[in-house]
Amino acid sequence: GGGKRESQSKSGNGTRAEKRPKAQEELGPAKREKHMNLSAKPFGFWGSSNFSTNFSSLNVPVANYTWIAPMFGNKGNSTSAATQKTSPIFGVDRSVLEMVAAPVEIAQSRDDNDTRLFQAKCTLSYYGSSEANPESSKGWIEKGRGEVRVSLRKPNNARVILRAEKTLKILMNCPIRATLKPKQKEEDTVVFFGSSYAPRDGSSNFEWEHKAFRLQFTDKKAVDEFLGAVRIAKDQIGIGLDDEHPANVNTSANTTKEEATSANATSEKHT
Repeated sequence: GGGKRESQSKSGNGTRAEKRPKAQEELGPAKREKHMNLSAKPFGFWGSSNFSTNFSSLNVPVANYTWIAPMFGNKGNSTSAATQKTSPIFGVDRSVLEMVAAPVEIAQSRDDNDTRLFQAKCTLSYYGSSEANPESSKGWIEKGRGEVRVSLRKPNNARVILRAEKTLKILMNCPIRATLKPKQKEEDTVVFFGSSYAPRDGSSNFEWEHKAFRLQFTDKKAVDEFLGAVRIAKDQIGIGLDDEHPANVNTSANTTKEEATSANATSEKHT
């Protein structure tokens, strides 16, 4: 009896020893890697230890994610309003996820409705002292860069207007009168005396300023086109030597012909 139990005990121990997995150090490199992959089960996206890279096989209720489909063009899905309101994954209101940026408004100026005879980019300078330092010596002071236009608004309104880049702030706004006589000084530059109605630097208040202006164009061909556009504007509104023409009538805001002649002479002297 004792021998039988001993043999059964040995056979039993032998059976259990055969079923017991070998230690990792007894396995070869390939089998050890396979053993580690089988024994380590990563945590899944959905709280399950069964991880799969095939998302179509995930056992997820349809109502939990079909609300996303319309965002990708699948309009055929029908879900309840309660299901569509928020995302079960991110907890974000759907209206926020589908928010579309408002269209950018393009700034429009009043002169956009005028007949545009000329338009080009240039650098504007004026002759005088710096507005930031009135005590400084006189010279050509750069006022800014932008787009200058010769615009026409009948019956008797034409002007040379220059707006700053991007901001469209008015840097110069000169009505075209008989006294406005632009002249070419360099191959890319014109100078003229004008009465400009525009805001001062750092201010939104419009004021008249009577100065000699200089326009330096980025394109040399623009000089002849600018001079031609000013001549056309004068012809269109009938500006000549007639002092009674509305565009030539002097007011307290305008300069006199003597002042214009003197300013033109000064601008020519210093160019």
